[in-house]
Amino acid sequence: MYFVEACRNVLFFAAACYFGFLNSVVIHNHLHQGVFHDKRLNRLFRCVLSFGALYPASANIPAHNLVHHQFEDDGQPDWAAPDIVDFRWNLLNLLHFPNVAGTRTFDGVQRWKAVLDRKAFTNQYILEQVVAFGLTIGLLIYDFWPGLFFIVLPQLYGARCILRINLIQHDRCDIDSEWNHSRNFVGRAFNWIMCNNGYHTIHHNKAGLHWSKLADAHDQEVKPRIDPSLDEPSM
Repeated sequence: MYFVEACRNVLFFAAACYFGFLNSVVIHNHLHQGVFHDKRLNRLFRCVLSFGALYPASANIPAHNLVHHQFEDDGQPDWAAPDIVDFRWNLLNLLHFPNVAGTRTFDGVQRWKAVLDRKAFTNQYILEQVVAFGLTIGLLIYDFWPGLFFIVLPQLYGARCILRINLIQHDRCDIDSEWNHSRNFVGRAFNWIMCNNGYHTIHHNKAGLHWSKLADAHDQEVKPRIDPSLDEPSM
């Protein structure tokens, strides 16, 4: 799309935005359970994914894996909790949520790094920033308008949409409940394009479970126990 002039149209722009979003889904899954057995390959893949989202993929470790899943925090609530936006109109909450959650998340990551002095994490985090922003800036310099529409906007779309889905999956749920803390989207088509990220309750209860096993685990463990209203067919 960026290099082929014939592909510079609305259809391919929409496809680029979808792949930008899918990139953020893969970041989420990869940081829970790496694609490769080799740690070096996993770190290299994080750099590739960071370029696709225009933010360091490793930020998911403190922000999502630890704080959002409540294994570790800094004395503050979830940095991306649903109640950080409180407009009367839910559409405004959905639109504005990434602006608030994104800022809180990166502030939280900086505190987490400073307090725990994670040198290896910091080095990887900086490398991902250099790759993500360096490649993006280079492509913008080489050809600005295709770079903006087929690189930057899809990057931003994907990174912001994954935060919005987090809001939808937890808004007005009982976060203190063992089974009713998350809203699930259980349609087969939806989960095919989302790598099973619609099965959110079982993902929270078993964060290390591979995404390919979430559907069966949801049917066996969650469905008999959850409030049925929290299982939606699709978003």
